[in-house]
Amino acid sequence: MSLLAVTGALANESAQQDNEEDVYESGLVIQEWNKDITGDNYPDSIKLTGVLFPDSSLFYQTVWADIKSYNGEEFRIVYESGYSPTLTFEDLNHDGIVDLFYSSATGGSGGLYHYDLHTLANQKLEKFTSSTTSKSGSKV
Repeated sequence: MSLLAVTGALANESAQQDNEEDVYESGLVIQEWNKDITGDNYPDSIKLTGVLFPDSSLFYQTVWADIKSYNGEEFRIVYESGYSPTLTFEDLNHDGIVDLFYSSATGGSGGLYHYDLHTLANQKLEKFTSSTTSKSGSKV
């Protein structure tokens, strides 16, 4: 590979990283919470943020959660795009620490939703599942 090709590839990678950071800087806060999601008995800051599709629709083309734990550690979870993105907090894996359950409607006529389940127990981010499911509960 020539030096010119390597330089061009590195420039493209750098531009892509800059564009990703621009997206995260331009987001709209959808919801905010202060809840203990790490199990240390101190509230953590959670912001669900997204970027709307440019045609003024209500469809979020990019959705993520920025989390800052009480001790200052920061996490980012990137979610599937969709309508009406939301997080709920329940102890779904029964470890005594609430988990993050994400859902958003895909916008199709089939009533499909994106779901994701994460935990931050003991300051360790883990993803449990990711799926698209119909309102009736069947996996697609």
